[in-house]
Amino acid sequence: MKNFQCEAIDFTNLFAEHPLGTLSIQTILKNKSKLLCYADSAENPKGVLVQSGYLHYVFAENTAFIDEIATHFQAPGDYGFAGIPREIATVLCDQFEVEWSNPCTSYRLNLQAYHPERQVHPTRPLRLEDAELVDRHYPYTGDHTLKMIKEDIELRPSAAVFIDGNPVTWALQHPDGTIGMMHTLKEHRNKGFARDTTFGMIKTVLERDEIPVVQISETNEASKALAKSCGFFPFGTADWFGIISK
Repeated sequence: MKNFQCEAIDFTNLFAEHPLGTLSIQTILKNKSKLLCYADSAENPKGVLVQSGYLHYVFAENTAFIDEIATHFQAPGDYGFAGIPREIATVLCDQFEVEWSNPCTSYRLNLQAYHPERQVHPTRPLRLEDAELVDRHYPYTGDHTLKMIKEDIELRPSAAVFIDGNPVTWALQHPDGTIGMMHTLKEHRNKGFARDTTFGMIKTVLERDEIPVVQISETNEASKALAKSCGFFPFGTADWFGIISK
């Protein structure tokens, strides 16, 4: 596995052969610049590791590349992984100390099961001034998350149901193209606002000629049911976790 400038790698075949498995990597390479890329070849790679700050995105066609990935993280430090296929996540988690873990399933929109006429309440994009509200209710809020949320609002689709001029349910799109951060204020739950917000996000993402995708924690039954009711179906695993190499 070698270090390359991302733009120097020809991902054409890899992305064409694995359009869904590499979707997050395709999107983050489009949305982020100056990322570190590692691959087994610049001409026809069979795997890729993309580093975006603390987080890493990985896809591999074969076990040889997975083994190379594990070797790459021998240097002491903390490393995070975003939406990794479980067969790769298992190898890494078996070899290192796991600091945190959130096993997820990826869902993509099935247009035949998509019925936007079911949307009741209109949605509109979040405003930059709404970022602090989103951050306060984000379960993983931290020193860096407000900046991240502002970038998501400025650069990518978002949708929210507004009541009296303020958002009460919202969702954003992450740099890897996945829809996330959905939240409904407690006093506004069980009114169908989450479903309406999901439809609002789907509409905007489709207008950008992108595939609507969500990654849902395997323990989050409510979100699974919501996704399926809006036309999403599962297509693979997407594990989020952090490891410590000593």
